[in-house]
Amino acid sequence: AATRMDALVRSLPERVWMTGFSYLDDVDGKTGRSSYQLTVRGACDLGESGDEVLAIQDFEDRVRRNPQLFKGFDTAQTNESSEREEGEHRYRSFQLNCVSKQVVATGVI
Repeated sequence: AATRMDALVRSLPERVWMTGFSYLDDVDGKTGRSSYQLTVRGACDLGESGDEVLAIQDFEDRVRRNPQLFKGFDTAQTNESSEREEGEHRYRSFQLNCVSKQVVATGVI
């Protein structure tokens, strides 16, 4: 878990930061199948350049390409992205979801 967390932090482009994350390891009591989900919430401020969406896409790509971080997951997708404002400060918030296929004791289904 520490290796994955370190890889996640190192994948953040400049001026992109995390505001929260969660990791879910869910087991279906009837089938014994597990599924995993990593949710990363964050924000980005690139000032006047307006390239926040590109920076968020870059983060998503870095997550997919990092084997220490993406191992066990099948998809990584930014599902939510919205512009926010706090006083004079404008930034873009986002949520990235990484999801696995269902797994049984003998391997991936």
